[in-house]
Amino acid sequence: MFHDAGGDRAATVAALPRVIRALRARGFRIVPTSAFAGETVATIQPEVPKWTFSRLIASIFFTGLRLASDLAALLFYTAIGLGLFRLGLLSILGVLHNRPDPVAPSTALATILIPAYNEAKVIQSCLTHVLTATHQNIEVVVIDDGSTDATAQVVSEMAARDIRIALFTIPNGGKANALNFGLRHSRGAVVVALDADTQFQPDTVARLLRWFVDPNVMAVAGNAKVGNRTNFLTRCQALEYITAQNLERRAYDKLGCITVVPGAVGAWRRSAVLAAGGFADDTLAEDQDLTLTLHRQGGKILYDPSAIAHTEAPDTLNGLMNQRFRWSFGTLQCLWKHHNISGQPRKIAWFVLPQILLFQVIFSTIAPIIDLSLILRLMLFARDALQHGGDVDTQALRLTLLFFCVFLCAEILTGAVAILLDRGESVKLLLLLIPQRFGYRQLLCLITLQAVVIAAAGRFVGWGHLERRATVSMDLG
Repeated sequence: MFHDAGGDRAATVAALPRVIRALRARGFRIVPTSAFAGETVATIQPEVPKWTFSRLIASIFFTGLRLASDLAALLFYTAIGLGLFRLGLLSILGVLHNRPDPVAPSTALATILIPAYNEAKVIQSCLTHVLTATHQNIEVVVIDDGSTDATAQVVSEMAARDIRIALFTIPNGGKANALNFGLRHSRGAVVVALDADTQFQPDTVARLLRWFVDPNVMAVAGNAKVGNRTNFLTRCQALEYITAQNLERRAYDKLGCITVVPGAVGAWRRSAVLAAGGFADDTLAEDQDLTLTLHRQGGKILYDPSAIAHTEAPDTLNGLMNQRFRWSFGTLQCLWKHHNISGQPRKIAWFVLPQILLFQVIFSTIAPIIDLSLILRLMLFARDALQHGGDVDTQALRLTLLFFCVFLCAEILTGAVAILLDRGESVKLLLLLIPQRFGYRQLLCLITLQAVVIAAAGRFVGWGHLERRATVSMDLG
């Protein structure tokens, strides 16, 4: 008996004529199965009706299965191809990012805006680092947004010792409302906003302000780093900040299309913010929303990787999920709010917004499906190999693994480029790239998928508040 076990059948087909001739030479007759069993052909092989319910269901099922398999393969190879193109482009633009320093430093008054809600654990350290700024012409405005802890008391005690600090306590109204209140009660032509859990290096304010000697500059994004690298989760975020957010900002700055001036470390020209209507409170990503709004005004938005801030990242799974859900939901809100490309500059309409939609939303949503299809393909190949003794078609398997390995190597090389470009970072972080790729990345994608589902359902989402640990350190080791 010749058993069709799949795989390469060339040897079987080539052997059959020789076997048939040899059997006939020995006197054997080769007959149909019906003759051997003493039955008619119709009995052995009854004709199946062309249209039966069971046949229709089977046809639909197997056709759908084939289409699903083809679609999964198409998604996999398309995602890998676009991902490789994007990684290469980001790396090249990141390496080419080199902006000449301004001729003279700025001496203008800078307003440091710090919105604070229940930040008693971290506000003192935040203020201490701000007050050591090498740019001394500053006023520090803290807006206590209806805190229920000792935030106001801590700030009041520090304000009594340093006249540069001003404290305002207002009813809780959200971050955007607090920032707008601070704008109305401050004097600086440039406003530097930071979160209360963030610590500036001494030269951060000066490095942000120096770009505003150019009257066309409306905002400058700083370099946010994770300052509490206390466990696996926060170290993964530290690597993500470097290899994704900060490398992207280098590349986008080269193209002149920064997408987000981060709330943790960003400087804004007051007149531009006021002309834009201030910080909007109709999204959960007020910094991204304002950045996109300023692009419409036609001014420059820059990125300075040397303006470094150390921020506190969530150190628990629940905290990370809450934060990233808010980021993802806020991004969706910004896309919806700014979806009318007719009112956007070309670089925003034809590059920034499509890039955000494709890579931050669509690909993040389908990435778990692509990873699952890869796992299923490997499992099917393994099953066939076990059942048929390795006699399986391995061409598709080799191609799948080749594409995946090439993409993984490209991610590692891109990560190495990002770390080398970001001063003070250790290449040891690259050791986290593989474990980050399997597990952490999928978690972020699932959070994006959750945000898409909830946004599509039209549900309201509030800000929430992350519990502070006060574990930020300037030591990046």
